[in-house]
Amino acid sequence: MSISQSCSGYGVSGVVTATMTFVTPSFYADASENAEVKLVCTNAASISPPLFYVTGRKTSGGVTEWTCCDVCSKTDRLIEFTDSDFDENDKITISALLTKIHDQSGIGINASGLSALISKTFDKDKCVDGLTIRAVFETLAEAMCGYWVAVDNKIIFANFGQSVTVSAAVPTAYKAIDFNGVRSFARVLCTDNDAVYSANSNGSGKTLIVSTDYASQELADSILSMMVGDENNYTYRSWSCGKGKAYEWLYVGLFRFGTKFLVANSVSMSVSSAGLFFSSSANTVDEDEVGYTSEVNRQLKKKLEFDKINGNVAITGKGLYLFENGYKNKTPEEQKKSKYSFEVNKGVTKYSGALVSEKIPGIALKSDLSGFTANFGETSIEYEVSIDGDNVTLKEKEKDGE
Repeated sequence: MSISQSCSGYGVSGVVTATMTFVTPSFYADASENAEVKLVCTNAASISPPLFYVTGRKTSGGVTEWTCCDVCSKTDRLIEFTDSDFDENDKITISALLTKIHDQSGIGINASGLSALISKTFDKDKCVDGLTIRAVFETLAEAMCGYWVAVDNKIIFANFGQSVTVSAAVPTAYKAIDFNGVRSFARVLCTDNDAVYSANSNGSGKTLIVSTDYASQELADSILSMMVGDENNYTYRSWSCGKGKAYEWLYVGLFRFGTKFLVANSVSMSVSSAGLFFSSSANTVDEDEVGYTSEVNRQLKKKLEFDKINGNVAITGKGLYLFENGYKNKTPEEQKKSKYSFEVNKGVTKYSGALVSEKIPGIALKSDLSGFTANFGETSIEYEVSIDGDNVTLKEKEKDGE
C-alpha cells in the first residue's frame, strides 16, 4: 500500500490531491462506487489517517488494484447556482461562494489565507456554465499564490512561504537529507495584464510573478507579507529524504529533522506490517539563472507592454485598448480610468469611451426621402432608406453587378 501527495513547482497554485493505491483479492471488487475507505492502525491508535474515496479499480487474475483519493477529489463536482445567489450587478462574493461550496458539498474549508480576496467577487457569467469547486479553488490559489490541500479531512489554503501544518512532523529515524539548492524571493509583481502592482521587501531576491484578474496593490502587498513574514525575504530550499519511519500521519508541510526545520511539498508513505514509512522532499530549484532571469524579463515585457504605447494604442492580454495622453505618468488607479476597451457582441461593437470624427461628411438627401449620399471628400457612399410605420431601415446601396 502506498500513499502520495505532492505540489507542482514551488507550490504557488493548484489543488493537491492525496492518492492511495493498494491490491486486494478480487472478491472485494463489488464495493460501491466512490466508497469511503478508512485506514485503521490497530497497533498505533495515535496515527489518524484521513478518509479516502474509491476513484478507480481494475480486476485481473483474481486481484483488484484500487486507486483512492482524499476529499480533494470531491472538488470536481459542479456548483449549483440560482439567480438569487447574485447581487444586482450579477456578482457573488468569494466569501458567499465558499459558503455555498461548503453547504452543497459538505467539504470543510479553511480559507484564512485568503483574507485579501475574501470580499472580492465572481461574475455570474463565470458561474453558470459548469463551474466546478476545483476551478474556483484553482483561480483563488493562483491569485493568492498558494495551494489547497486536505488535512484531517478539511481543505486548507496554504500561502507560499508558509506551512499548511502548524506543528512540525518529527521523524526520529531517517536517512541522510540531501540539499539541492535554494532560491530567495523578495519581490512580488501582481498583474491583470493591464495594470502592474509591485511589492518589495527590504531584502534581495527574485521576483514572484502573479497573474490574476484580482490584481491590486493590496493583493501584491498581502502576498509579499504572507511570503516573507517578519524577514526581508523568503528562501525556498530544495531537499529530499529518501526514507524514514513515521509515528504520525504525514502531510505536505513542516518537518523537523533534529534541530532543522524544512518545508516539504511532496510526501510519499508506505504501510506494512513493520510500520509506517515515508519519503519526503521539496521540488528542485531552477538552477539556470540566465534562463530564470530571461523568463522573468519576458514576463515583465509582456505585462508591461501596454506602457510602451504606440501613439495611444496598445494590444494587451485582453485585447485592443486606447489610452489617454500622459497615461504612463498616471498612478495605477488613475490608469484604470484612462484606458478604453472594445466589446463585440452579436455583430455590434461597443467602445467604452466616445468616438468623435473631425471629418464631417456632406449629405445629399434624395427629394423622395428614399435615400441619401454621404460624401467624404473623394469618397462617396450611397444609402437606401425604407420606412415601414415606425420602423426605419438604413442600408448601403448595392452597386451594379454585386
